[in-house]
Amino acid sequence: MVQTTALIDTLKQALKSHRLTYAQIAQKLDMSEANIKMERAPLAVRRTRLEK
Repeated sequence: MVQTTALIDTLKQALKSHRLTYAQIAQKLDMSEANIKMERAPLAVRRTRLEK
């Protein structure tokens, strides 16, 4: 869990530094913006999404 939290924190920082929006992320992952917002919680991150 600690590693997952650290990974999520790092990912959030990277996205923020690149000024990416949820809509842009959703488009790249072929998902809806709503799904991106729901999956941003650390426990909701799925391995298959991280592998993309």
